Amino acid sequence: ETSGPLGAAVTVNPHLDQVTAELNAAAAAGGGGKGDAFMLYLVALTEIDRDHRDTALNLLVQSLKAFPCNWGAWQALVGLCDDLEVVSGLDLPTHWSRNYFLAALCLELQHNAEALSRLQVIDQMFPGSEWVACSAALAHYNMRNFDEAQALYEDLLTRDPARITGMDTYSNILFVKEAFAPLSHLAHRLAATDKYTPEACCVIGNYYSLKVRYIKYVASFSHTACCSCGMRCYQPALALNSTACTKLAQSIS
Repeated sequence: ETSGPLGAAVTVNPHLDQVTAELNAAAAAGGGGKGDAFMLYLVALTEIDRDHRDTALNLLVQSLKAFPCNWGAWQALVGLCDDLEVVSGLDLPTHWSRNYFLAALCLELQHNAEALSRLQVIDQMFPGSEWVACSAALAHYNMRNFDEAQALYEDLLTRDPARITGMDTYSNILFVKEAFAPLSHLAHRLAATDKYTPEACCVIGNYYSLKVRYIKYVASFSHTACCSCGMRCYQPALALNSTACTKLAQSIS
């Protein structure tokens, strides 16, 4: 993590230089001067950790041109693009997976209207895609179109009752609407599915906050804040529940 309530990460992998050198040697031996697509992807990840942004961008583009269906490489590329102008300067492959990347990048950069437009194109290519529906729900949530987002999340739950992805955002909507019964049902459902995932902890935290049980609320969110993958779930929910933290501090004092 480079930012967030916990600050920048300070842990440094002391073996990065050695790992990068070994991966570069293996990639160079891949034949044709291009190397293996997945080897290039791994080298790019080490370069990202070493804060060599331009090198990582070049490696990711090479990897994707060799194998465009590596979604992990597209996700890594999203993290390196500060704006859409950066993408225009990249020689990315003309492939259907590029549409997914551009939609994900628009969501990341809060270009939600454009994200919805791109998601409509993908939906025509892959009708019924749950990824498209979940991404569209997030775009509507970012635009504060809570009714549209809630309808999409409820449809996703109907299709997949054990779904976890995106349910943290859905619980934020229920929290804002003070929909206690649906939020209670969602919290118990995720607790039964896998209560230690970041999404489940956020849902349960919202549930306890709405019940004015602030100590359990803080305990739930502390599980999320302790893992880097949970920061995306933790930050929006914490913004909604800032009052809970203030009241908890007042009660302790």
